[in-house]
Amino acid sequence: MTPEELKKAVIASFSAMDATELEDLLSRSILAATLYGKYVAGTEAAWPAGQMPAHIARMDITPLPFDEAIKYWQGKIPITADEFWKLADESRALAFSYSGGTRLEMVQDVYDAIDKVLEQGLTLEQFRDEIGQVIEDLGWPGYRSDMIFRTNVLDAYNAGRHKQQTDPAILARRPYWQFVATAGACPVCQGMHLKIYPADDPFWDTWYPELHPHCMCSVRTLSVDELDEFGLSVETEDITGKLFQPEDPETGAKLPPRPLMPPRGWGGAARFKQAWNPDLSKYSEELRQRFEEEQARRAAA
Repeated sequence: MTPEELKKAVIASFSAMDATELEDLLSRSILAATLYGKYVAGTEAAWPAGQMPAHIARMDITPLPFDEAIKYWQGKIPITADEFWKLADESRALAFSYSGGTRLEMVQDVYDAIDKVLEQGLTLEQFRDEIGQVIEDLGWPGYRSDMIFRTNVLDAYNAGRHKQQTDPAILARRPYWQFVATAGACPVCQGMHLKIYPADDPFWDTWYPELHPHCMCSVRTLSVDELDEFGLSVETEDITGKLFQPEDPETGAKLPPRPLMPPRGWGGAARFKQAWNPDLSKYSEELRQRFEEEQARRAAA
């Protein structure tokens, strides 16, 4: 039975039930799920360290590709660093390069390797193997390839997440966004931790992660019911540029006051809007032609 046939069969089964039968079935299903959840929670503590029950260990879980992140990445064109820095800030969302990227073929190699990371789920070590010749030719230390890997993969993931969050059906049900800083976050991200703004607030054009190299912060969606249930408050003022006093993430000591502002060229949902709906008039004729050729090549693949 194909998935579509199964879907039709399930719909037909439910359609044949009256309201009382359906209510009874749903009640039993919810009760069974609740009891099983309590059973699993109660037995997890008894698992030997580093082990799990055989029925869970046998499960074959295959991660699915993050389609929105892949599409975002494949919408970029690899260019040299000189070309990249000549672009306006808002146009760089359509391009990829790295500091010192003077040879286009090397930039292309790194771009293709990140594409594989997103499509195939390669690890950092596998990424380094893919660009081994580039690392050797440029004499990159280990942290350099790590930064390029994390910065660009996280940027693609954030773009994909933003694409999902701005789906009209999602926005209708979850119209608020909350900034979530990770443990040990930088002072700027600390100042934004747990701030809530409407999803359509211009605030996010500046503050949607990632906000700097190695930024691991994220944005989660919230419904009106969740705001009420947890007593959460929505910000009514944009605090960008306001002074705040951060704490050292390691010692907890107070640091000198500073304005809340991400580094120039980093962060903001505006870059994603440009990527999904590019204004090619801001590009040189050569770059515009290369972008169109790359999109045509991918469409024909």
